Amino acid sequence: MPINSTYVSVDENYNFPPQVVEALSSSPELKRRTRKTAVIQTTALEASSIWSNKVELGVGYRLLSVQTTHPARIRIYATEAHRDADVSRLIGVDPVGMHGLIFEYVSTSEVLGGPLSPFVDGANLEEVPDSFIAISIQNLATTTQTLEVTFIYIETE
Repeated sequence: MPINSTYVSVDENYNFPPQVVEALSSSPELKRRTRKTAVIQTTALEASSIWSNKVELGVGYRLLSVQTTHPARIRIYATEAHRDADVSRLIGVDPVGMHGLIFEYVSTSEVLGGPLSPFVDGANLEEVPDSFIAISIQNLATTTQTLEVTFIYIETE
């Protein structure tokens, strides 16, 4: 249903009228720009062990926040090859060359996550890109843990 006015009122709870919600929800462009949540759960990891896999964020994405359940190191890469080549780099050591590192976050027992400022823009740069992004998660706890990482993000491509 087209909206014929540039002014749209909202109710006391800031809800849009049904025709506005319908018009917005039918737009593929706006659907892609909606905030989403990705929750990743690792297998049980011994202390210092690294879990490597992929997370679905979109071919292009913007990370808004990250949250972990236990102390962890989270790294996101442009390709799986970049991730695999960087697996042994220690915390605090800058990557060198064409490293493909997009995001690295180290959570502690005092700070398990929070909003990212500035936001982090990333993309899958595989030869044939898809919406699954290379990630590694390292258990920084002193005991074996199953880690859960939650991202709030916006799919941009």
